[in-house]
Amino acid sequence: MCVTKLKVRLLGAPEITYEDQRLPIKRRQIRSLLLYLAAHETLIGRTDLMMKFIKDGDNLDEATERRRIRKMLSLLREALPDPAMLITFNDQVGLDFKQVESDVILFEKLYQKVESTIKMHRMGQSLPSGTVRIMTEAISLWQGSSIFLQSAELMGSSELENWQIYMDSRLENMRETLINHLALNDLTIGDYESGARWLHMALELNQFSNEEEAALFLSALKKLGRITEALNIAVLLKKRYEENDIEMPPELENICDEILEQFSAPSSEESVTWGRTLSIQSPFAGRKRELAILKNAYQNKSGAVVWGEVGQGKTRLAHEFYQSISPPPRLMVVTCHQMEKTLPFQPLIDMLKQFITPDEWQRVDSFSLAQLSYFIPDLIIQSSHPSRENEIISAAPVLIFEAIHQVLLIASASERLLIFIDNAQWADESSLNTFTYLMQKKFFFNHGFLM
Repeated sequence: MCVTKLKVRLLGAPEITYEDQRLPIKRRQIRSLLLYLAAHETLIGRTDLMMKFIKDGDNLDEATERRRIRKMLSLLREALPDPAMLITFNDQVGLDFKQVESDVILFEKLYQKVESTIKMHRMGQSLPSGTVRIMTEAISLWQGSSIFLQSAELMGSSELENWQIYMDSRLENMRETLINHLALNDLTIGDYESGARWLHMALELNQFSNEEEAALFLSALKKLGRITEALNIAVLLKKRYEENDIEMPPELENICDEILEQFSAPSSEESVTWGRTLSIQSPFAGRKRELAILKNAYQNKSGAVVWGEVGQGKTRLAHEFYQSISPPPRLMVVTCHQMEKTLPFQPLIDMLKQFITPDEWQRVDSFSLAQLSYFIPDLIIQSSHPSRENEIISAAPVLIFEAIHQVLLIASASERLLIFIDNAQWADESSLNTFTYLMQKKFFFNHGFLM
């Protein structure tokens, strides 16, 4: 028999649901009590509840405190879909986890399954696939980079507040351990994409526990060719060490310096064209109807969206469409990555760095350069515009949108542009808003084609 469970989420902003609907518990103290019980798999003594939920300074005798706790438990039982979800045994209280599902309890159980294995895990050793699967499942229980009971205002004593701080620290440490070992495992087996994704998650949590992890992250990004992202991380790390007046460890400093040097003098390999990357594939066959639709859209100065499952040939179709156009437009590829979804403008930054020439940067007006220099620090190198240093850098998104618009107008001065967004589902909101702005300005109608 399938039992409908009360679901309590604590790993992030707290949420209580039953039958996929939020369960309203209006009294804050009763809600706090439920959240507290949901974090404990074993029964809790009423004395513990009195310490946590009788406010400091109330100065009540024990009998009165017990009556208050008894009243709270009665109100909680009334608020639950099934009163039997709350268990009382002698002087102890808890939830029936046959009817209640808690993400904290599940996370701790999953962690316990792999704890002994990851304690023995070292760099250069791969983890068993079953262990990796359990670790990944445990991490997925968290709501992004949120914290335990995020934004929750529990109503109780200072003891309850101290418990929340302790649990947050303990659970964060467990999550950090899982993330770091997943990253080490992926880097060991050569999956730099996945390893970098885990390390990026660690950085979002501000949880590089040592300089070795930071160096590994930068090395992974460097091997993946994510030079722009690597630069942003390197600059951030250097700034942190300087602000804290701490000497950066040699290994980390070396990789940071290498990335900074590579960023200021990019190699020709960073400008690999779309055509070269796909030229070794097998001959293209079929898709005549789709090609005809794309050509018609191009001639009508509109745009196109290509969607489908992974491996169905969306990028290859776009490549063949580009090859079939005469005269050929100027191609610019915007590549989006899942791990960069929280980095504003990152795909556009990479596109501008790769496809805009030094001569074109010289022709961009000083105000536009000033707006973009915040995201592309090496514009100081790319352009020597005399008045640029006196311009004010603004955080207003519309000014950044217009700056990108001005750069693309210069790039399209002599030929039409074909801008292809690859893996658009991972585009960040700022990049998507930029393309909306460009469409409102009718850039693609007059100067290019968006795919």
